Amino acid sequence: MRPTLSTRSAKRGGSPSTSARYGVKLTGWPAWFLHRTYHLARVPTLNRKVRVVADWTLALLFPREIVSLGTVERPREEFEQALAAANQARQAS
Repeated sequence: MRPTLSTRSAKRGGSPSTSARYGVKLTGWPAWFLHRTYHLARVPTLNRKVRVVADWTLALLFPREIVSLGTVERPREEFEQALAAANQARQAS
């Protein structure tokens, strides 16, 4: 069963869903574009909008990166090290 949304469109499971707006049913790329346009309109500043559009454009052109998840066990470790170094520098001056 394909999801049908009455007020917005969405992309779920790698395939664009359908959207019904004002009695007009959209599917595929138009539904995806409407979904992205709606969310872009909600981004507060022009600087952030440009960054979001750039991110979305790069996501269309390149596949998702696969990275090592070795830091999952201690995600705060790098932040704690940086904080300790900053405290040492502050105490030295």
